Amino acid sequence: MRALDTDKIIRQVDLDLEAAESQLRAAQDRVQELRTIRDGLRLAAQRYGSVQIHVQAVYSDDPDAGHPSGDSQSDHCFDVLAKIGRRATTQEIREKVNEASGKTYSHEQIRSALGYLLRKKRIKRAGPGLWEPLPRVVSVTDLGPADSTAGPSQAGENGTSSQGDVLTGASLNSQPARQASF
Repeated sequence: MRALDTDKIIRQVDLDLEAAESQLRAAQDRVQELRTIRDGLRLAAQRYGSVQIHVQAVYSDDPDAGHPSGDSQSDHCFDVLAKIGRRATTQEIREKVNEASGKTYSHEQIRSALGYLLRKKRIKRAGPGLWEPLPRVVSVTDLGPADSTAGPSQAGENGTSSQGDVLTGASLNSQPARQASF
């Protein structure tokens, strides 16, 4: 009887080990993918300069378009503040966050979340206990995996392209394109 219990435990450990090794391989693949994206973006920034894209948040009046349960209280605070569209007090933000999330956050929890948003430069302090959102700036790294916009069929090594501004990046920002140093 003991041999059967031990064999059963060993089989379960083998299954767990196999699952863990699979997760490890997936995590290693993701790390490599992120490194490749980072290296590509660094190369693009060196070659074409850095680009910032300004994004205006769009909010729905649909009450069912709430937050998933994994959203943080700082996300709730920022969303509420942006939806208010004007300066708001800590107490006003707390009331609306509690109403929107269905949770009961304390005044200190909301103050802490607002302090975090202030440090992350997502909001600014307009006065004692008075806050306003800053427009969100999305960097190139926030955009996710790179598209294959400039591959061998679109941009050749000789500097020609069938797509306008692929090599200069002129359409990416309002500043004149810089001459690349080759």
